[in-house]
Amino acid sequence: MKKNNKLVIGLVALVAILIAALVVFFVFIRGAKKFNPTQTSLFVHTNGSITGALIEDFDEATYNKDELLAYVEENISTYNEEKVGDKRAYLDEKNKEDSLPVVLSSFNVKNGKAEVRIDYKDIDTYLDFNENDESVTDLEFSTVRDANISGISFQSVKGSTVKNTTLDANLYVIVVKGKLPIQFEGKLAYYSNVGVEDDEATPNSETEKGYIVFE
Repeated sequence: MKKNNKLVIGLVALVAILIAALVVFFVFIRGAKKFNPTQTSLFVHTNGSITGALIEDFDEATYNKDELLAYVEENISTYNEEKVGDKRAYLDEKNKEDSLPVVLSSFNVKNGKAEVRIDYKDIDTYLDFNENDESVTDLEFSTVRDANISGISFQSVKGSTVKNTTLDANLYVIVVKGKLPIQFEGKLAYYSNVGVEDDEATPNSETEKGYIVFE
C-alpha cells in the first residue's frame, strides 16, 4: 500500500507540474503580440523599445526601390555613427548581445506598397532620430506608478469611467501627442483622448496628450 501511495502521490505531482507548465505556456502565447501594421504606425514594447513602420504607396515604374533602401540605410548608419561610433544599419544576427540605437529590421516593396520597419532602443532614440517628423511630437512610456497622470479620467474597455487613482500601479502607460496609430505589446485596459480599434490607439488631437493603459 505504501508503494502504491507513493506512486499515486508522484503521479499527482507530475500532473500538477504539467498543468502549471501548460498554464504558463498559454499565458505566454496569449500575451505574445506581434506588430501587424496596415498603415504607418508605431509599436511600443514592454521593455521600452519602439518599432516604427513606414508604409507608403510605391510605384516601381517611377521609383527605384534600391535607391530607397540605400537612403534609409545611410540615414540609420549616419545616426548610429554619430551616437555610438558604429555606422552599421543592421545587427549581427549571430550575436544575441549585439545592439545599436537604431536598426533597420525589414524593408519590403510589394503590391504597390513600400514598408520599412525600424527598431529603436528606446523612446528618446525614436524622438531624436525623427526630430523633424511632426507625426509624433511627444511620446512617453512607463508604469502607472511612475506616470504623470494625476487628474486624468480613463475609459475602460468595458465601458466604465475611472479615475487614475484606481488603476493598478503595475499597468503600462503610453502618453502620446501626435497623429500616428500606436500598437503595443499587451492587452488594452484603459484609455483617454484616443480612438481605439482592435487594440490599436490613435490620438484624438495633435496638440493634446492621449493616454493608453495596457497590461
